[in-house]
Amino acid sequence: MGYDSGVMALLCLLIIIFIVRTSGEIYGECISSPIIDKNTCKQIAEAKFEGSMVFTSGPSITEASGDFGGIVKRKPAAVLSPAFVEDISKLIKIANASPTLTIAARGNGHSVAGQALALNGIVVNMTSLKGINVFNKSDHQSYVNVKAGEFWVDVLRTTQALGLSPRSWTDYIDLSIGGTLSNAGISGQAHRYGPQISNVLQLEVVTGNGDVINCSSDNQSDLFFGTLGGLGQFGIITAAEIILERTYERASQWRFVYWNFTDFMHDQELLISLPHEEAFDYVEGFIATNDKDGWPSLPFSQGVMFNSSLIPSAAGFMLYVIEATLYYNPGTNPNQIVDVIITKLGFVRGLQFNRDSSYFDFLYRVHSKEVMDRANGIWYASHPWLNLFIPKSSMAEFNNIIFNDVLKKGIEGVIICYPMQKSLWNFGTSVVILEDGNDIFYTVSLLYFNKPYPDGPATTTLLAQNKKILDYCKSA
Repeated sequence: MGYDSGVMALLCLLIIIFIVRTSGEIYGECISSPIIDKNTCKQIAEAKFEGSMVFTSGPSITEASGDFGGIVKRKPAAVLSPAFVEDISKLIKIANASPTLTIAARGNGHSVAGQALALNGIVVNMTSLKGINVFNKSDHQSYVNVKAGEFWVDVLRTTQALGLSPRSWTDYIDLSIGGTLSNAGISGQAHRYGPQISNVLQLEVVTGNGDVINCSSDNQSDLFFGTLGGLGQFGIITAAEIILERTYERASQWRFVYWNFTDFMHDQELLISLPHEEAFDYVEGFIATNDKDGWPSLPFSQGVMFNSSLIPSAAGFMLYVIEATLYYNPGTNPNQIVDVIITKLGFVRGLQFNRDSSYFDFLYRVHSKEVMDRANGIWYASHPWLNLFIPKSSMAEFNNIIFNDVLKKGIEGVIICYPMQKSLWNFGTSVVILEDGNDIFYTVSLLYFNKPYPDGPATTTLLAQNKKILDYCKSA
């Protein structure tokens, strides 16, 4: 059934009235607060964003006022949830014309020092940009074109259903694509494929001028490499093409316990240097103290005994643990590879632990801790995390001064320490890695998971500890 011309004219009039009314409402909400000037409010109203703009107090404003770090609070004037990349382009152009308006892109809000906050400005809620398109190529490199607001876990779900998977991950995968690519994106797979920023074919970026540009290593390469690891300073990532490989169904996880730091370093470096077909797919290390972490917690299951009598009397405050995982598919025996690798390692015999899981559950392993910590309140405490890149040549001294002195009582959380190779990082990106003549360097991370003060330590105490470590690094 069709419409006559009179009905169509009425519909058009109603649409026009709705748009004008909506623009007027936006303008009214904008100027109701003195934060944004009237001229900028007028431009915002006239921009006719396809997405939603929230000015009044509410969940969106509250959420955008803080981050996972829980240290910095900065309330924005508004939150834009863009429907399309053009909304971000419009906003940046408006901000450029304003003498005071600032904007910040926010994914899942997992920055720890207010990097994604915009005091009295506009926060762009990137999670409203959704879209995952998989290109499964039999004769070329398979890849996924994904909007920056998608989370890595959803990319995993989508690609694995098609027998594919990204190659490089972070430990926690409820993070946005744009968020990790604006940093680096590292985990235990980085020794094989490099960080996530080394596994990107193309980006869609909104520049500081508001231009929407598709860039790659061959096209607008300065923008491409500058944006990767660029902390949002060269533009806002709105989409990315990410390399895929054939996925796996299972994961054989192992932990090997060491009392000697030299052996711990040696064996990690050995593991990341083995030929791919003879090696673990994932290698990380972490440090445990009996005081905080509890050595009996090192087995994967609470029902497995930790025989502390096997630890030599010469051991110090710390135990060092290599965590390694081999991916495999049903019909293959992972132990055929693992058994050979184990003969090359110098861990404390009897203090090795194993469990088997699905490939998905392994990559999503941190989620169970999130559920637990949300329930007990730890998730909502401050998290003044510290992430460092340390030259290999400095690691022995770092162990003596930092691990065995400053951190000898451990932390309520995880101390991560594992090697990567510089040769798998593209030095054209914005990430800076110190040069000491070695291909291998280490990442050290202090991931605090404390109870909120006063049940846990004060944030100022943890920040002072971080400063002591940073002061040492600057003077070393």
